[in-house]
Amino acid sequence: MLFIVLALIPLAIAGRTMIRITRDELKSSANDNLIAAANQVTQDIENFCVYTWLAPLKLIKKALDSKYMEATEKLSLLTEEMKGVTDIAAIQVSIQGTSSPILVTQDNFSERLKKISLSPEKILELKPEQIAELGKTGDIFAGELTYLAQLDTWLITVILRLDDSTFHGTATLSARISLDRLLRHIRSSPFTETAMISLIDSSGCSLFERAAPTPERGRLFETVRGLLAANIRTMGTGVNVLPSGERILGAYAFPNSLKVGVIVEIKESDAYLAVTKMEWNLILYVLFGVVIAFAGAIAVSIWLTKPLRRLTHAAQKISQGDFSAAADMKFRRSKDEVGKLSATFVEMGEALKESYKTLGEYSRTLEQRVEERTEKLKTSLVMIGETQEKMMESLRYAKMIQMSLLTNQEKLKERLPESFFLWLPREIVGGDIIFTDFFEDGFIAAVIDCTGHGVPGAFMTLIASSGLNRIVRDEKCHDPGEILRRLNFIVKTSLHQDSYTALSDDGMDAVICFISQPNGSPRRTLTVAGARLSLICIHNDEVTVIKGDRQSIGYKKSKLDFAFTNQTLRVENGMIFYMATDGFPDQIGGESGRRMGNRQFIELLKETGRRPFGEQKDILFQALEAYRGEYERQDDVTVVGFGIND
Repeated sequence: MLFIVLALIPLAIAGRTMIRITRDELKSSANDNLIAAANQVTQDIENFCVYTWLAPLKLIKKALDSKYMEATEKLSLLTEEMKGVTDIAAIQVSIQGTSSPILVTQDNFSERLKKISLSPEKILELKPEQIAELGKTGDIFAGELTYLAQLDTWLITVILRLDDSTFHGTATLSARISLDRLLRHIRSSPFTETAMISLIDSSGCSLFERAAPTPERGRLFETVRGLLAANIRTMGTGVNVLPSGERILGAYAFPNSLKVGVIVEIKESDAYLAVTKMEWNLILYVLFGVVIAFAGAIAVSIWLTKPLRRLTHAAQKISQGDFSAAADMKFRRSKDEVGKLSATFVEMGEALKESYKTLGEYSRTLEQRVEERTEKLKTSLVMIGETQEKMMESLRYAKMIQMSLLTNQEKLKERLPESFFLWLPREIVGGDIIFTDFFEDGFIAAVIDCTGHGVPGAFMTLIASSGLNRIVRDEKCHDPGEILRRLNFIVKTSLHQDSYTALSDDGMDAVICFISQPNGSPRRTLTVAGARLSLICIHNDEVTVIKGDRQSIGYKKSKLDFAFTNQTLRVENGMIFYMATDGFPDQIGGESGRRMGNRQFIELLKETGRRPFGEQKDILFQALEAYRGEYERQDDVTVVGFGIND
């Protein structure tokens, strides 16, 4: 008995040595894990800055720098982008020399401020001196953490310089960004299950605790604060010893985009939990060995029970997955009842071994299939994302091409000062097109509404634009009705819709007018022809609607040789003319959620016609947006207006 106990002592010493080695390894592993966790949180912050905040702001900057977009389109872009980026509380465009900046706030954030009687403009607007001071660091600035105690929210300021040539002076795009979602993301990190994560700024305040660190945690926090003040971006580890004697392991790192420090901490006792368990297991195993030794000594004295104990021990091994115990029993059989039981036990062990082997093979095959399917799914998602991005780039380029086909508004004002046009495609590209051309004896203006909207509509506008250029400029045809007749012929034959066997059935509605003024004659006349679209004339506060023929252009059912009707009226000073597609009157909105309708649209034009032409475009746009409210835009919207005065 004594010899058995003495044999267990070296095993206990070896186990203690292994525990000490494991403790050293766990310390190194804990530091590595803490640094990895700090780097992961830092990378999450970088991803938020680059992809969630700066990416949409750079897209907005690119649009604002564009010289091809109107001010209303840029304002609409700012408003739409605010809806898609929930983190951005406000976007501000500041131009040197202007009295006040353009400030667009996020609706939900503004409502939160208003509920506690705070003005969103006063809280979120940046003063010129703030922008000048913060903008000294370069073209892009991200920093100035601000804590709004009333909302328990942290804000960060981002400033981008705009193109000076576009705004004829120094201009900046600034944004106030809420850190709520970033902090929630960090709080939900799997590291928080075992570790404590803290973010502190250069003043020592914790973005989670809203206060300076306590003395118990101050040592590591003071180190990070000093590195922030010295603008040193590095990483490291440290140990805090609490007054209670408890030791805290920690690691820190710094993101490049924000001037904050990331600290990840874990209790040393938690880090060495495995070692503690090993120590207790070692004690238990030693005690268990001693007990087994005594039990074995007693079992040896009882030789009749020895085979049964051996069989029981083998069964325990098999229950733990060691099937070799059954094979060992083959060499220890006898011809008595115990021998028969051993033979049956061996057969059972071999059967269990085969079953476990089959089950293990199936498990490995299943895991491999799951991994292969997961990898294929990831590859498909990446390909879909790349394809979507390429499609968006193609659509944005297609919009530039389509806008080049439209009448240049600046050139139009040179020839026709009292004029404007409003062109709002429902999607990136649209199915509406405006055409104008000037001659010695007058000018032509046309509005065309093609089938559908988006890409299909845009393709139809290319056919319409090409056809009008051919008819008006190449063939020198200035008769509106004849222009519509020839355009009908071109569309039907180009799309092979002059036969009822054609696959497509696309076309367009249009209104074309020719304002003539023979050389040397003060008398002007206007000739108009329409294909389901009308010309609206307002004179002396009276409205006249000159309706077009109830015949569309290009469709299968459109007659190939249909003669469109010309209507002529004498033009007098003060007359105002409007041409529009059906997108404006078909818009759903208002309190009842119904379409605006032609009557309300004509009343709107009547009211708008009393204002200068320089204001009418913005008035119509604001009226459309106010009526639309939360509803989506139903169709492309196009309105052309012009006045005749000697």
